Amino acid sequence: MPSNRSSRLRRALMSLLPLVGAAAISGCAALSYVAPIDGELDNLSDAACSQSLSTEVVAALEKQGETPEDAEDAAGRALRILARRRGPDLLEAASSSGVSYWFDFKPLKPGCLLRLYGRQKASGATTTNTITYFANRPLAGCTCSWNLAIDNTTSSP
Repeated sequence: MPSNRSSRLRRALMSLLPLVGAAAISGCAALSYVAPIDGELDNLSDAACSQSLSTEVVAALEKQGETPEDAEDAAGRALRILARRRGPDLLEAASSSGVSYWFDFKPLKPGCLLRLYGRQKASGATTTNTITYFANRPLAGCTCSWNLAIDNTTSSP
């Protein structure tokens, strides 16, 4: 009789396992909606980091079909704006071709990853990809950290 009771208990627990998994996944999704976590570039003022960021933005834009001139101009403007901003580091590179690209940063140990997650054409058509990203580029010489964004301010978790 005890083995019958333990097998029923085991079956009951196993039937609850998908519910526990779904609750855990939805909890993570809810947390990211309520308290977004962003990667922040820690050392943009370092020459090696800013050069690497510029090089990788240009390479990502060229891979998206931008001319080398448009890619260089867009990367230069984006870096100047990023250097003056405070708060979450989301990088927008607007090309003369009429397409805007959005990048974010993912902290790695060691280093940082630049991720192209969105683009908007002059017609207004916007495409985003935050699952596999349009491009992932390692940033040599850069460091990043995770930051919890609350009320337009950031704090380390």
